[in-house]
Amino acid sequence: MKKYLFILLQIIAIASYVNAQTSYNCSSLKSSQLAHEKSKIVNTDLLNYDMSYMKMDVQIGVQNNSIKGNVVIRAKSKISSLNKIVFELQQGAVIDSIFVNGKKEIAIINKNIREINLSNSIQNFRYFNLQIFYSCSSTDIISDRSICGMLTHEGLCTASNSEPFFTSYWLPCKQVLEDKIDSMDIAITVDDSLKACANGILKKIDTLPNHKLKFNWKTNYPTAYYLIAIAVGKYVDYSFYTQLPNGKKMMVQNYIYDYSPTILTTSKIYLDTVAMLLNYYSTLFGEYPFADEKYGHCMAPINGGMENQTMTTIYSLTNMQMMAHELGHSWFGNQVTCSSWSDIWLNEGFASYTEYLFCKKFRGESSALQLMDKFQQSAKIFGFTPVYIKNAINPTRIFSLEITYQKGAAIIHALRYEINNDELFFKAIQKFQTDFKYKTATVSNLIQTIYEVTKKDYQYFFDEWYYGVEHPILSMRWNQQKEKVMMIVSQTNRQDTIIPFFKMDIDCKFLGLQKDTIARLSLKSKTDTFYFCFSDKINETAKIKFDPLHWLIVDVDTIYNDLNLQPDYASTFRYCNQNRNDWILFPNPSTGNFITLSHHYESSTLEVFDIVGRKVFYYKNCPSNIPIQVNLSRGLYSAKLTDNSSNYSSIKKWVVQ
Repeated sequence: MKKYLFILLQIIAIASYVNAQTSYNCSSLKSSQLAHEKSKIVNTDLLNYDMSYMKMDVQIGVQNNSIKGNVVIRAKSKISSLNKIVFELQQGAVIDSIFVNGKKEIAIINKNIREINLSNSIQNFRYFNLQIFYSCSSTDIISDRSICGMLTHEGLCTASNSEPFFTSYWLPCKQVLEDKIDSMDIAITVDDSLKACANGILKKIDTLPNHKLKFNWKTNYPTAYYLIAIAVGKYVDYSFYTQLPNGKKMMVQNYIYDYSPTILTTSKIYLDTVAMLLNYYSTLFGEYPFADEKYGHCMAPINGGMENQTMTTIYSLTNMQMMAHELGHSWFGNQVTCSSWSDIWLNEGFASYTEYLFCKKFRGESSALQLMDKFQQSAKIFGFTPVYIKNAINPTRIFSLEITYQKGAAIIHALRYEINNDELFFKAIQKFQTDFKYKTATVSNLIQTIYEVTKKDYQYFFDEWYYGVEHPILSMRWNQQKEKVMMIVSQTNRQDTIIPFFKMDIDCKFLGLQKDTIARLSLKSKTDTFYFCFSDKINETAKIKFDPLHWLIVDVDTIYNDLNLQPDYASTFRYCNQNRNDWILFPNPSTGNFITLSHHYESSTLEVFDIVGRKVFYYKNCPSNIPIQVNLSRGLYSAKLTDNSSNYSSIKKWVVQ
């Protein structure tokens, strides 16, 4: 979702927008907003007040590409004596007048900063009202951009796109992430042949003289500055209601180009899928955060999509993967917003991971693995750059497709594996969403939340994968003597002076002549030695595979049978006896109809949980080495086996294909 600046455009080649299927235009839209690097330095005076409410009343002239109106901001002073109010508005805009608490004031222009030296200071942390009457023309709005000009076509459309630093190109504002606006009223006056959409719900439409309509929108949810949005065009409103998992009904509202009936017809099937996806994401992350208002789309001539709160602007409603990404932002970016652009991964990395979850749920395992392989490949190619952005001033780096989005999603997948318990992984995400609901958060906040849920400190993981660089390259020597297996695993990376080794777990698949099994190895140094008992003979052709289910960002150098290795009898015997209470589930992966457990318990209970922690299968007095009928659908499960005599239990991952 790379987002252009405020774009006042005419629609061009509508059919090409509808039919295009370009993945990750979200990144290209946002990162290409400027062809040159643009610094964002927050004026410290912006931090002296908190915004609580905004009322916007504007007229959009799509014929002459202009915006004119007034904005009322209600805010509270954060200091005992506020004698200067600072806000942001691009230098080319014209301010007709400014009032503070009803008293006319004058603003000094300092590039895109407007400074008001108050004639009467605001005392004792009190609230104040700031009203600004202003106007911008298209020339003013695009004066600082070296890409994207005015495009002409018979149908007119106007849409805002503001991330990361460009709300001030069309709206007087305060571009500080941590100061969300608690509520807004947005009134947009347009020609009566057009419709206008914005954040929140449409309260009413006023009929005005001279063939004008005023669309009055309202939102009561806290909104980050860059998620404020307006769009005007020739639209048809396609709205419907869907039911969330808790039984609550909510609106899905879509403003679709009214140029051809085929656009609506083509879009409907995808919008129906969005309704199902709202339900699915609510199950994984918690209830959709803005259910009292809406989720919706507004088509606009932008190169991709933009996750404006409650109203995604998007070029096409036939790219389901992009629509899944934008919907994912409702939790990651909109409900919980990164505290600084350095931690944009909290927005874009997680939204990209929702694409993977969408593919797996609605398109199947093969599609999801293909997408994750792409993410992991980007992570390897761009391994020399951390996901964390130390100096986040360049939109191209902030919204890097390969690093922020794809590498970011790949390390979330690896984190999920490292936690090794899907119930805890999604519980941590839900707690993070609850703890920072309608607020901003840092990656440190996420690390703490994961600790609170899992009772394990994963700082090492983030030091390696989020703040660190590169990825491990593994080699293995192994040998088998009867049932005894010895393995020596070594790792290196291209920057091992920075990250000497990656502390991590990894699955190792033994391919036998009669059966396969997967063992989980814990790598704790540059070279680790492991002993296993494997009753079958390892297949000399297929042998052993690392990470068979594609969880991790790893490369494998060599795996070979070293006949000189002599499995130490005492160590292997001790390992086998220590793990006598271990058990095997096979086949794994399986078709989901039958599984077999091999264990040594006299009496045991099997419980199977799905990806969100729901118990989907229960079997008391589970037999050993006898097939059990389970009949489960495709997906990832956790199988828990409990020794009824000692209450000892352990969990294994189980994949149903």
